[in-house]
Amino acid sequence: MKCINIAALFYVLFTAHAVSGQCQDGQCVTLFSGSGCQGEITEFIPSCNNNCIQFNSSNSIFTLGSLIHGTDCEAFSDSNCQNQMVNTGNHIVGTCANAPGTNSYKCFFDC
Repeated sequence: MKCINIAALFYVLFTAHAVSGQCQDGQCVTLFSGSGCQGEITEFIPSCNNNCIQFNSSNSIFTLGSLIHGTDCEAFSDSNCQNQMVNTGNHIVGTCANAPGTNSYKCFFDC
């Protein structure tokens, strides 16, 4: 029981950082203009569609899963999701990853 309460606390703390605009149920990807997840640009909800999300010149990415499932993103230097630079790994708790000069992303949730 104690582990569930700690997990819920982490979920609330990290969800508050990323949830606004489109993201409402936990799973979220937020792009930033600066390193260290500074200067929010936009956010979107990840899926299992293997879509290439094009966005010029973001420099860091914040991924957030739900209490059960993680979010994973791949960042690419080109606009066609071909030249991978960074893989954030699959995270339930919100995590920031630096990805300087990213021009496209593929992000997944519960896949």
